Amino acid sequence: MKKSLYIAFGFLFFLQGCAQEKKEQTMNILTPSQRIDYLKKNIQRYNYEPLFELKVQTNYSYQVLVNDFPVYTHFGTFGTRLMNINSSILQSGKQKLEIKVFPRYINETTQNEFFDAKGYLTLTLTETSWRKDGGGLEEPKTILEYELPKENKQTGNTIDYAKLKSFTDSLSFEATVPYHLQGWTNGEVFKKEDSLQLKAQVAAFYQDMINAYQKKEWDYIRTQYLQADKEKYQAEYITDENIEKFQKGLENSKIDRKFFPLENYKLSVYGNGRILCLETISGKNKGKSSFGYTYENKDRRGIWFIDLYLYRPKGSSQFQIIR
Repeated sequence: MKKSLYIAFGFLFFLQGCAQEKKEQTMNILTPSQRIDYLKKNIQRYNYEPLFELKVQTNYSYQVLVNDFPVYTHFGTFGTRLMNINSSILQSGKQKLEIKVFPRYINETTQNEFFDAKGYLTLTLTETSWRKDGGGLEEPKTILEYELPKENKQTGNTIDYAKLKSFTDSLSFEATVPYHLQGWTNGEVFKKEDSLQLKAQVAAFYQDMINAYQKKEWDYIRTQYLQADKEKYQAEYITDENIEKFQKGLENSKIDRKFFPLENYKLSVYGNGRILCLETISGKNKGKSSFGYTYENKDRRGIWFIDLYLYRPKGSSQFQIIR
């Protein structure tokens, strides 16, 4: 058993070393001004810039996916949330929405085994847009409303939630957006039989990013996120002023970050088999990104989890950050 552990850890350190070597040999690290110029030139402006917002009200645990991308995951007590889902809408047309629901938590770490009579969940999807006169958001238009069904869609029988440990429902909606994102569509479809090797490779990528944060290599970090930032900024129509603010935000933040050890995680696959990430599997941070830290400064302290979704473009041997 010890020998197997030594081999596993040795393999992980080897991969971390490879990631570091690739970083030094192939990463063209851009300065803030280079990144800002690139993003400003590549973010298109439109006369109408629709924003799609999803509101979930519930005391259950749940995950919402749009086009098989997780826009929000919550395991814990009351999970009401309003979220912008534009960066998961890659182009106009029919969009897939999936909601996965789980029994509620009675405190930060204790979850009921089954659903109960006191649970509820409603979901509302709206469309709005920023007013061109600077007057804030337009009045939102409701395009989808949902609540947990009482009857099974296929059989028509009443659903006895008290006997269920989870519930999944699939919906769809139409969205018209002015942009077209490539997203993960050109990514390699990962094979299940490669999951152990992929898990080690993704862990090495995460560790490299943790190391970069600890060394305050802000330009390297932002360069790694550049293409993900470009698509997110486009989907959310980020202004030039905010592009500058966001690209300089890391080095301007005066907080002390202490990253969680990279442990107690699983490899999760999204994007129809094209996106990989590491997620915590238990405890009060269950379902959160394994790329997380505690922070504090003179004003506040708390916990933050950073999205780190990877894909591998077809024909490439290296992971890239897609969200």
